[in-house]
Amino acid sequence: MENKFERCKNYILGHRALVEKGFEILQPLLKDYLSDAEMELLKSNIKVHDESKFSSDEFFARVNYYHGEKSEENLKKLKSAEEKHKTTNPHHPEYWAAKNEEMPRVYIVEMVLDMWTFGLRDNNPREIFDFYEKNKDEMPLLGSSRKELERVLKMVDVAIDEETHQKSKNKVHKPCENV
Repeated sequence: MENKFERCKNYILGHRALVEKGFEILQPLLKDYLSDAEMELLKSNIKVHDESKFSSDEFFARVNYYHGEKSEENLKKLKSAEEKHKTTNPHHPEYWAAKNEEMPRVYIVEMVLDMWTFGLRDNNPREIFDFYEKNKDEMPLLGSSRKELERVLKMVDVAIDEETHQKSKNKVHKPCENV
């Protein structure tokens, strides 16, 4: 049986695996969007996505709240850890807003992959669009960053359609039987 530390670690690693899965689905459409150097940076980023969640302050805040007591004190520590996470990881718009800079495209793609994980986990890949609609006004995106984010979301939409079409082509259909 997993203890609370293993559950938290496995959740983070599972989340990273879903970011990787989203990248595999989206990668063919990114070749015309990102330069070779940006694509290599994205691949490197994905391998260590959310690595800061293993730092003691972020990790224990998550363990204590999600796998322990949901007290006000633990919630306060969790919110502090999440704020630190968002302002120290470049795949979050808060990182760039603190610098008063536009978000580079490579980090916009990583952010989209991050947002997409919940729908991929729940076998509802289109959930990302509802999530974006509900949360877009809270995202501190500067300059053309929002336009670029929406451009990547359109790529996700195309990728979902292509994957759905491919799966339906691969299904074996039984011939009609005489009735």
